[in-house]
Amino acid sequence: MNWKRSLGVVQFDTTRNRFLAAGDEFQIKRVIASTEADGGLPASPKLRFNREGSLLAVTTNDNGIKILGNLDGQRLIRMLESRTFEGSRGPSEPISMKPQIVNALGSVANLYYAP
Repeated sequence: MNWKRSLGVVQFDTTRNRFLAAGDEFQIKRVIASTEADGGLPASPKLRFNREGSLLAVTTNDNGIKILGNLDGQRLIRMLESRTFEGSRGPSEPISMKPQIVNALGSVANLYYAP
């Protein structure tokens, strides 16, 4: 991984003191991998892992949020969707699922809420 001097403030987060992710140069970077998350990211996206480290929320250019998730994160999203669906006529916000992104953590799906 080639780390260059950033033009702005680099946003970062850790999970379980094991994984470090940073938003820089329109990408989400880890020490051993990076992903463009299907584009749409600002130069230094803000990002946060959930407590378990299975989901990563990332800000987008259009003031949205992309949610990247591993297999455990995908299961969590599906569980929350089914609870929302059972409690009402349907989910309050449609959720689009994009093809999976593969990185050093393994398979990571790019889930994001449609604006």
